[in-house]
Amino acid sequence: MPLLGATLDARGRFYEGLPHRDFGKMERALKDWEKDHPEDAEVLLARGLYFQAKAQKGKKTPLPIPPREEVLLLHPSKWPDAPQGTLEKLDPKLAPKAVRYWRRAVQLYPWRLDLYFKLAGLYQELDDFDSQNDILGRAFLYADKNPSRLKWENNEELPLPYKKFASEKIEAIIEGYFKQHRHEEDVKALRLSKLLITFFPNNPYGYNFIASYFALQPDWPYTLKYLMLAYQKNPENSLVLDNIGSTLLKLGKKKEARMFYKKVISLDQDEVMVRFAKERLE
Repeated sequence: MPLLGATLDARGRFYEGLPHRDFGKMERALKDWEKDHPEDAEVLLARGLYFQAKAQKGKKTPLPIPPREEVLLLHPSKWPDAPQGTLEKLDPKLAPKAVRYWRRAVQLYPWRLDLYFKLAGLYQELDDFDSQNDILGRAFLYADKNPSRLKWENNEELPLPYKKFASEKIEAIIEGYFKQHRHEEDVKALRLSKLLITFFPNNPYGYNFIASYFALQPDWPYTLKYLMLAYQKNPENSLVLDNIGSTLLKLGKKKEARMFYKKVISLDQDEVMVRFAKERLE
């Protein structure tokens, strides 16, 4: 259903005020918007954004990232880096109001995947990992049962096929946890990786993430176990092949490691992966 002029005007005024934290302007716009559409998905989303903005009492403060050796590669070079961890100062009275609006939106519009991911991000800001894990699981469970109904922002079609789109979204979250270089965040990454392989069992990156967790312990036999599962899903994935080679080196199996590095070079799929393999062969 197309938006009427008054609704478009109210929506425009709200999003004009949002970047400037002009809460008076935002509130007035929301009241006008809500007159005719009190439980429209976009209104509920905007109300959540309003309270999220009000709950942010200070700027994002980067957390110090402790150094550590990364034995395995998390993602191919063509993928953008996931954001580093940040500490958001959220007002404990206002932030739950944003949660309530977005949970209501998910309840009324379960086909809108963007609402699930928006809520998952807010749970992460609130350091409520269990709720983040749960809402992502609910999103994937609904999507598995209703693939033809799925929509994205503004009730538009997904930008990419569902399995590719959704798996890349959760992969970025997992990588973000790993990049905080803290054991408690690694455990969160592990749990999300298990969620990933539950709903996307043919995706090699889920198994690669689990292998990355065991490499950090380190537990090289378990690392190799999950890398070989990733290899079964895609035997020509250069990232997985490089990581198998690195793990075999840790296990003292240099001859076997060379075989995997040579395969990366022969496939020649990714410049960084090839350079990594050549360095290990020198």
